[in-house]
Formats: sequence, C-alpha cells, structure tokens
Amino acid sequence: MTTAQALYATRLAVLATDAYLVMPASYLFEVPGLPRILERLRELVSLRQVAYCAPTRDVMRYGERKAAEYRADPRNPYVAPTSLAVARDLVWSPRGAGSTADHIAHRWEAALDRDEELGRLAVSLARHWPPGHRKPERELRAVPERLGEQAFVSRFIARVIPVRPRPDELARIAWFVSRAYLSSYLRELDAIVLSDFPFGGLSCGVEAEPGVSAVSGRALDRTLHWLGLSDFVHATATWADLVQLRSSAEFGSVAVADQSPDRVDGLRRAVVRSRASRPVEVKSLAQAEFAVRMAADALYG
Repeated sequence: MTTAQALYATRLAVLATDAYLVMPASYLFEVPGLPRILERLRELVSLRQVAYCAPTRDVMRYGERKAAEYRADPRNPYVAPTSLAVARDLVWSPRGAGSTADHIAHRWEAALDRDEELGRLAVSLARHWPPGHRKPERELRAVPERLGEQAFVSRFIARVIPVRPRPDELARIAWFVSRAYLSSYLRELDAIVLSDFPFGGLSCGVEAEPGVSAVSGRALDRTLHWLGLSDFVHATATWADLVQLRSSAEFGSVAVADQSPDRVDGLRRAVVRSRASRPVEVKSLAQAEFAVRMAADALYG
C-alpha cells in the first residue's frame, strides 16, 4: 500500500467510527513507512484519535518480548534500531493476556480439516512431499508445537515443515495467518474493520467471518460522491474537520443507511431530493455539514 492509499483509507476510517483508530503495536516495529504516515496524521494524533494496542503501555518492553519470538530471523524487526518516538502521543489501547499466536494456532488446527480453509494444503504439499516423513496432514498439525515460542508467521511455518512450500502454497498460508491475526484483534477489541477500497480489499476477507463487524469503504465513498463531498473529504478537509463532521447525528444516520442494502435505494432518492438545497461544490466544513443535514432530512423527513 502506498502512503497516498493509506491516507485515503484513513480519512474514510475516521468517518466510519465514533471511536479512535487502533493498530497493533507490532506495526510500530514491522511497518517501515509508519513513521512517515503518522507524521501526516499529526493533527489526528493530537486529537487523541490514533491508538496502538498492546498488553503493556511500555512499547520498548513490548518490543523486547517480541524480539524473542523472532530470535531465529535475520530480518528480526525488533532488534534493528527503531525510533519509537512516534508512539509517544498515541493512545494506549490495552489488550488482555491472550496471545495472538495462541489464537492463530487454535484456528490453524481447525482450518486443516478436510472441508476447511487449509484442507487442500496437505493435498497440494503431498505432490512434492519428500519421502521418509509423516503424512503432510500430521506434519501440518504439528506446526504450532514446532514453532514453540516463535511468532506464528508464514516464513517460520515454512521452516518447520519438511518441504519448501511453493509460492501458491506459501501465499495460502500467509493469507490464512493474516486473516487470523486480524480476527484476533477485532474480536478482542470489539472493533470494526474498514474493507473494500477502489485499490483493494486490505482485510484478507475477515469481514466474511461470523461476528466480525465491517464497513465498506467503497460504499462510504459512493455516498460522499453523491453528496458532493469527495473532494472535500479526501483533499480539503483537515483531520479536525473530519472528526467534527462524523460527530453529527445526521452524518451517522446517512453513514448507517449507506451500509445497508435495504436502505441504500432510499438514501439515493433522499440525495436526489435534497440536491436543489445543497451547494454544488463543497469547500468548507459548514457546507459539508449542511449537505449532510439536507440529505438526512430528506431521508427521514
């Protein structure tokens, strides 16, 4: 994802929730471009709208613990010199003692059943399985035990099975691990994930899981376009403007309607009915709030 895409998604995410945005603390170490992005979010950070999630507030202590999970990795992101000054002004979102690796390991076991997500992985690996080893399914089921205290990531998984996975097999493993990782945080925090952007899904399909709450970025963007707010939201508005805009009851009612297939037609008609009352081109927060209020009045009036 480019910086421009990350900022585009972040602007939509601010409008999609009344709470702060949250990321795993691991991103502070593992995402090289994050300091640059957070610099662009300085105003949003100052508004206490960006958080990191970790079992401890002390990011350095968290990094020391994680370094052990990557101890055998020459690319260990937790031992390289890292500036954690970017975390100083972020909100701390506490996480319980439960391990993400434990959550992934539990899902891994279930996913290996014949009709589940990784059920075909053993069949695929069997086509180039070396002789003298247990059957692929048994070796795959032993992965959590063999990983021990290492992080549950695809490149470590590839090292503890007897054959080097082919690119498509490794991609299948990585997709599973990424989705399980996201699911772990979403469920524990009771958080919402923003998915479905013009430039990709970015959610590994986690929104399809029962109990996961998701907001369609594409649907929200469509409504902004209908209301003439796209340029304002993505190019003109300050972060404070977006926080103010989303705080109105009228914006909330419109945003809820655009996520419901049963209500989107009514929202479309309301936007059309309110068109004569709205500014042709929205250039300020006051105009944006007025446009949303007119649409909400037409929707519920």
